[in-house]
Formats: sequence, structure tokens, C-alpha cells
Amino acid sequence: MIEEKDKENVLEHDLKSESSLDFYLKNGFQKVEGWCNYRIFYFLKYISDVQKTLLINGGTCEIGVHHGKFFIGLHNLTTEGELSLAIDVFEDQHLNIDRSGKGSLEQFKTNISLFASRQESIQIMKKDSLALSIKDLLDMESNIGKFRLFSIDGGHTQQHTINDFKVAEQLVCNGGLVIVDDYLNQNWPGVGEGIARLFLLDSPRLAPFMIGASKLLFTTFSFHQEYFKLTADWVKSRSNQESFKIVSMYGYNVVSWIPTK
Repeated sequence: MIEEKDKENVLEHDLKSESSLDFYLKNGFQKVEGWCNYRIFYFLKYISDVQKTLLINGGTCEIGVHHGKFFIGLHNLTTEGELSLAIDVFEDQHLNIDRSGKGSLEQFKTNISLFASRQESIQIMKKDSLALSIKDLLDMESNIGKFRLFSIDGGHTQQHTINDFKVAEQLVCNGGLVIVDDYLNQNWPGVGEGIARLFLLDSPRLAPFMIGASKLLFTTFSFHQEYFKLTADWVKSRSNQESFKIVSMYGYNVVSWIPTK
């Protein structure tokens, strides 16, 4: 439950030097309803810093934000000039055919106001991702630009997964990340089925390079080898704490990382 003192923390944070992500993980992450291992942000912060070093710019987007638990962390990795987009059906639950979450636009906005940096750079689209048109995608790219961090956590059916992956493929920038949630979650087999159909029956322009914390991460084809090596080095540096293994997935080398609980 979010208390009145959280509002004071937000004001006080303006006087501190810690990053917006650190502030959120310390003060807001546990209070925002959702399902996410906070340790994934250690890795995303590392890759985000790599992107900045490589001059890869772009905002964040998430399909299926629920109350913002993962979205706020992603957005707080952005910098001045980068925009973020949240897409969800929210209260239009008749569109949530597999009952994967039950979002609240009002609660999402409250959490944003308490824990998100640069709130004016966040845009919200209340819509079923299956209804996104070519014009919608062109308008997103024209008005917001490409994204360097794109999370897929909306409908968990095979159809939603395939559709949302293709949307991300269209909107992610070169060197950007596409993050698919619940790939190996036995309660949502449609996610794994959707990704399998994409890679076994098609030739996506994205390649997997890391799986861990219930998420499967992809990047654009030309950056796969570099991100794979960087990820392997990062995980090896934490090997005294956590388990990892190099595996093959759809013909690509992938780092399998099991963060500590």
C-alpha cells in the first residue's frame, strides 16, 4: 500500500544524487503490485549504460504494464529527451481474454506520480495491442521515435505473443532490447509457443542472447554477438553468487542466468 510518506520521499529525492532507478527499487518497487524479480534491473542498468556508451538512443515501451512495476523501472533508465510509452487495456477487461493481469489506469497513474522520473515524458495508450494498426505504428515512430528498451508482457496467448513481438520488431532501434516475460512460465505456455512459431516458421530480425529472471531478452541481429559476450562477462563476474550456463536457443548462443532469490 502506498502511504502519504511516499510523496515526501519523492520530493526529498530531488535533493539526492542516487539514480531514479535506485530510488524506485528502494522506495517503490515492493509497493507496486506486479510480478517481477528486481534483480533483472541490475542487468538492465548494465546494458543501458552500454547502450549510452555506444550512442544508442531511444525511449522505452511496454505492452501490458498492469500497475507499472516493471515499466517504472524501465522508464527510470531513460535520460532527458527519451520518451516512454505504456500500452494496456487497463479496465477494458473484456479484451483481456486470457486474464493475464488486471490493470488499473488510475493506480498506474498514481504509481507513476510517486516513483517515475520525468513524468512529462511518459505517454499512455489504452488499447488492445492486437488492434494496433499500421498507422498506429507509424504514428508511434513519428511522434516518439524508436525504442531501445521494449517489454512484452501483455496478453499471454500465442496470438498476442506473435503480434506483440512483431510490433516490437518494428519499433525497436538497432542495438535495442526486446524483453519477453514468462517465456518458460508453465502457467502461460502460449508465450513459449508464440516465440517458437516465430523462430521455427519465420526469420525474425531479432536474436535471443539472455534468459533469466523469468524473461527472455533479444536484440537486433547485428548486435547479438556483442551483447552475448558482454552478458557472459557480466554474469561471470557474479558467478560466486549466482548460477549461469551458456546454452543454444534457435541457433543462437544465449546466457542462461539464475539470479539469487
